Amino acid sequence: MTEEVPRWRRKAGGVVATVVQLGALASVALLIWGGHHGFYHWTVLAFSVLNIPADANILIALVLAVLGAALRRRKRAALNTLLLFQVGGLAVTMAFHAALLWAPGALTLARRERTHIPVALWALTGVELVAIGLIVLLIALRPAFPARLAPGAWKYALAVGLGGLAVVISVGWALLTVFPGTLTGLGDSFLWAANHATGELLQLRRLGVQEGPGWVDLLLDLGGTAVAVATLSTFFRGVRSQRHRSDEEELRLRSLLAQFGEDDSLGYFATRRDKSVVFAPNGQAAVTYRVLGGTSIASADPIGDPESWPQAIAAWLAEAHTYGWSPGVLGASERGAKAYVRAGLKALEIGDEAVLDVRDFRLSGPERRSVRQAVRRIERAGYTAQVRRHADVPPSEMDDLLAKAQQWRGAGTERGFSMALSRLGDPSDGRCVMAEAYDATGQLRGLLSFVPWGRRGLSLDLMRRDRDAENGLTEYLVAQV
Repeated sequence: MTEEVPRWRRKAGGVVATVVQLGALASVALLIWGGHHGFYHWTVLAFSVLNIPADANILIALVLAVLGAALRRRKRAALNTLLLFQVGGLAVTMAFHAALLWAPGALTLARRERTHIPVALWALTGVELVAIGLIVLLIALRPAFPARLAPGAWKYALAVGLGGLAVVISVGWALLTVFPGTLTGLGDSFLWAANHATGELLQLRRLGVQEGPGWVDLLLDLGGTAVAVATLSTFFRGVRSQRHRSDEEELRLRSLLAQFGEDDSLGYFATRRDKSVVFAPNGQAAVTYRVLGGTSIASADPIGDPESWPQAIAAWLAEAHTYGWSPGVLGASERGAKAYVRAGLKALEIGDEAVLDVRDFRLSGPERRSVRQAVRRIERAGYTAQVRRHADVPPSEMDDLLAKAQQWRGAGTERGFSMALSRLGDPSDGRCVMAEAYDATGQLRGLLSFVPWGRRGLSLDLMRRDRDAENGLTEYLVAQV
């Protein structure tokens, strides 16, 4: 569990992220409307007071956008980067302040009037106080930014940065050998390409290096910008997932399902192996989840003792908070939704599941007329059904069922998370139930696969049919089950 962060710190952290993102938007605005001198001057001045380098520069706009997104994800490294901005800005301001005090004649002031020196000193003092105040504030907000970097973020970011720059410089150098402009020699071409790919850090004209074509300069600027943004994105990227669970953890989940799974129709889908799992401290409940795009998506209700659900949910939320993931839940029941809401999430009803109580299910009666007609139509066509546990299907027959299921699915991507197992025929799923439909010639024309729901229930996992089969095949198989 993580220490509870005071509400004001969380709110202030959101404000900090918003201000940096506004700096990115302001940089874009300056690129579009920067020709208006007053607008440019006051916009740059406003953000410079906060030591945020907003300017009419696409690289700065993208860097601030990435930094703002990382702050929004509560990345501690992003907060430290913003602190460096503040410390660097304070150091520059203090250096300028010292220069005005010790050697005012060495600096050219606005309108070259020495009477502006006291005004400038007061202005610099104000900027320094703002910077110091922001440094203190950002340090105080550190508990609100607990999210860690992904494992190996430094290494991967360095590889992306150095590798990307090497590619950009090499491409620029190759182009300059064909279109050299006023450059002479491979050495000058390399220096010019490297300098322009890294933001023109050096004044090469002082070294006697001439100029390359403007369009190559543009390509190098764009390439360098792309590399800088990719490097920052890699550095600040979220942890995609902790890990897939171990075999031991799957056994613990199955044990919890055996004890507490009677009321959870989707519980068995928690055994999907592309999910991670976090257990309550007492081990009596667990939340299974998967991380996608910086969001930790929990699968349906927690597994295990409902009395321990709050502890399991708290452990899951604490982990999400630690890594800067946004928490979400897909496919929770009404009871599960209430548990998640009590933990601070919001619930949105998106549908309900159809449940058949086999003790009351009959094909007779007016309310079952359409289903009865569908079943009778399939029976008249000579169809037969076979219902058995997966463990009772011989391996050769299971291979045939898998081949047909794949053929009928086609090329579309199969998606499932809370309500699909996505491992038909796995030996560990022997209690699952297979329902097969055969036509009058004995050809397999459709199948349904169910996972266990508690000890005596079934929950639909897979539904496949031949598109040329008669209508009503699914209703027929459900009725046969």
